Amino acid sequence: MTENDRVFVPGTASEYERADFWIEELRRLDRVLEKPALSLIHLADEAAKRAISGEGRTLATVPTTIDERLPRLAQSLAVHAVATSAVQRLEARRRRFPWLRDLYPVLARLHEALPASFLEHPALKSRDPLGMLDALHDSAFGTLSPVTTSEVFWLLVRAGEKAAHGDLGFLALFGLLWALKRRLHGPFELGASLGSWRPTVAVTARCLFPILHLNGIVRSRASLWLRARDISEDIEKYARGRNQFERWKFASELDRLSGVLHSLAVISIKPQDFHDTAYKITNIASPLRPNSLTAPLAPRVRAAIRELFALLRDQNAAVLAKAEHATSIVQKGILGLLATPGSRREALGESCKLIPDWKAQYEAAEWAHEICADALRELQNAVGVCDRLPRGDDFTHAVMIDTFNRLAAINDRVHTILGDAIETNVEWCVRGVTREVALASAKNDTDFDATELLSGIVIAERTDRIKRALVNDAIRLSLRVARDDGSWWSTQPVFLEKRVLGVWPSTPDVVLLLATAVKPHPSILCADPYLLRFVGWLEGRIISQDPAWWKRVPDVPALWGWASEAREPGIDVYTTAQAVKALLVIRGIIEDRLWSICEERFTVMPTLKGLPSVDPVDLGARHEERLQTQFVRNAARARLEEPNADYSYILHGPPGSSKSTLAYAIGREMWRIDGTTRFIRITPADFTRRGELGLDVEARFIFRLLSCVRGVTVLFDEIDDLLRLREIGAPPSFIRLVIPGMLNRLQDLRDAASRQEICFILGTNYIDQIEPALTRPGRIDAAISIPYPDAWSRECILERIAGTVTREVKEFVVANTPEWPWSTYRKLCDHLSAKSTLAQAEEFVRQLRLEFQPPDYYYFNEKRWMTTSPLVTEFVHGAFAMSKNADDCRKRVRTLMHFLEGKDGVRLADLSLLEKFETEWRREGRS
Repeated sequence: MTENDRVFVPGTASEYERADFWIEELRRLDRVLEKPALSLIHLADEAAKRAISGEGRTLATVPTTIDERLPRLAQSLAVHAVATSAVQRLEARRRRFPWLRDLYPVLARLHEALPASFLEHPALKSRDPLGMLDALHDSAFGTLSPVTTSEVFWLLVRAGEKAAHGDLGFLALFGLLWALKRRLHGPFELGASLGSWRPTVAVTARCLFPILHLNGIVRSRASLWLRARDISEDIEKYARGRNQFERWKFASELDRLSGVLHSLAVISIKPQDFHDTAYKITNIASPLRPNSLTAPLAPRVRAAIRELFALLRDQNAAVLAKAEHATSIVQKGILGLLATPGSRREALGESCKLIPDWKAQYEAAEWAHEICADALRELQNAVGVCDRLPRGDDFTHAVMIDTFNRLAAINDRVHTILGDAIETNVEWCVRGVTREVALASAKNDTDFDATELLSGIVIAERTDRIKRALVNDAIRLSLRVARDDGSWWSTQPVFLEKRVLGVWPSTPDVVLLLATAVKPHPSILCADPYLLRFVGWLEGRIISQDPAWWKRVPDVPALWGWASEAREPGIDVYTTAQAVKALLVIRGIIEDRLWSICEERFTVMPTLKGLPSVDPVDLGARHEERLQTQFVRNAARARLEEPNADYSYILHGPPGSSKSTLAYAIGREMWRIDGTTRFIRITPADFTRRGELGLDVEARFIFRLLSCVRGVTVLFDEIDDLLRLREIGAPPSFIRLVIPGMLNRLQDLRDAASRQEICFILGTNYIDQIEPALTRPGRIDAAISIPYPDAWSRECILERIAGTVTREVKEFVVANTPEWPWSTYRKLCDHLSAKSTLAQAEEFVRQLRLEFQPPDYYYFNEKRWMTTSPLVTEFVHGAFAMSKNADDCRKRVRTLMHFLEGKDGVRLADLSLLEKFETEWRREGRS
């Protein structure tokens, strides 16, 4: 173990040292990644432009090699697919890298152009099945090779349903299943192989990866349809709107349904149709007020869903028509060629590098065709389901629920068809882990193959068939073939023909598998030094080439990348693309290591309630102006990377106004990393661990660490003293000297928020004492006042908790609890039930009123009003809690104005309390 590896030994490094180490490694990785990533984007963009322009009679591809001394623009579909797949992954993570910002228009163009260039391959227009196979032909590996086909299918699956379910998608799926089913080396020799070489776990895993990913998407789609069904059931349940609670739930369930439709858009053929329907439903909810009639709106929701089903039918019909051609014409044509001796069968065998065991080849191809046909039939059933739906009033709630169920069932059946089809190959890959572990344990380096072992681990992880302890042991054994310089010894070949032509996994191939195997297990640290050595190896081997000889990229001063390990001159595009993929996965691992430090260092909230589960406090406002609605919709904007999304808040209000609860709920809505929510709470104790003199050092550590983690929501709770208003002429103190640094660090954190998917929230009871510079644009996106529940909200909370109380009890409770803290009011509701009498309610109110300070204690203090601040907005929103009647609320404002009149240092005219009241009352649409 080298000196740089010492931090990975448990107990030998502090959290400060580990954080500094990993942050520096993250920055080094980004430096190594930047130029090769940009070069791949430029190459892919140029290839896409040529494909769109129709230049040439074959697919326009990136070059396999870039060498200014010996320009060799060999065509390789496999290399092109690997390179464009790497660009696809970069596009999906574009917000991580500031140096990609200028290329956003290019990446947006490539998002559509890359899959389109494959889908518009000239060969797909051929009427001859054998000619159509040229769409998956590679000069080195032949036609329908598992290597080429798996890379193309990966790209199509990531591009979305439109690409994966089309003609090329089904042709690629057929090719992969055909390769997985062949039993050309005996009935017990499972797995896929290249040409006549033996089956290997490495090649089999390459076939399985995109199929497993596609199957995961299918399962997610089924789950989302069921969620839409459940939410629709709730919408129907609450549409009667018999009380405040039901009207609130109706509106909030509409927002939830919109969120599900946005999620379905990501995995649909035409995402915009789902987004548009989601916005329609959002618009139905937006104008709702506490007394709005909700029953007439349920049919409008059903009409929007009915229209979406019609669009879904049209989407699928057009794409699946192409899939029908690929399945019924091309695949059957291939079966016909395999069954008929002659020159065309020989040409097919030569093109696909088939072993001439025609019976076995035919049986495997026939099985693969049946799987594709079964899956296609189920997908076509979805078209039929949507096509036969009744229109108008005949499209009832029951019909809509049945449609959701049928669409979910169809996706479940597709998931089962594909899962059963690959089951034996998955099991074979998993058994390969045991075999390779035994070879490594016996020190049989002749037969041991790290690529086989790591490929099997990744398949076992993705199908949940391996324990973490075995993963840890297996990864340790795989490290035996790593070199000290960061490269890896050559493993067993995945293809060998006549002992002359061979294909071996390269170092980037192996490290990509290693990083992928390590990523799901944050506690497995043994591979970290080897992954970082690989980054160092790449850093030392990066080369550049002048693209002037290749006149297609005139705006690029140089292209960067890595040479192959075969000592060929110039940049090897395949090696570069695989290295970029590996670096992206390693970057995710480094972010996980930094998150692990956060888990040790701060308070992590394990379970969080979503915003729809939090009781409202401002139901008197229009739905679109309510707090929960704003937070839910902003979270959706942030996930979709919309430019108007907010990433930082100050939540301010009197004690007990649900600030922390809302902050936790915001965390639940904002981000999900590997299906989990990351939320941490930071208090003054986290800043003062080293005492007052160490506060600045600790603050620097905290903000530096937070700026580099991913997908986290941070609540800075009760840190008012660290952000205290700086007073002119006040005696100097260490805290006051720290404040300017805190403000700058908060701005740095905000700058990183969009890039790293961070949301941070400050909670305070005294917004007037916070440094005003904090709330200026750039540091905090929005200062949000959190009032006590207004009368409409109190009524809703009472109905939810206590059920059907008598009318006189409800009216008494709502009228006698204005400006009650949210937590205390919920406690009161817990005491009440349908059997509670008015006398009991009066006694409960009397007792609980003694448990909190009345708001006058916080607001009727002239020192708080000596400057204009968000405190005005806070008080005005608090005044809304007095009554459902506007005059009663105005009276509360006038009472404060009367109190402040004539007080020294208070400029009542500047506060504009009454004007603010009228403005906010109108903005929120209160009746």
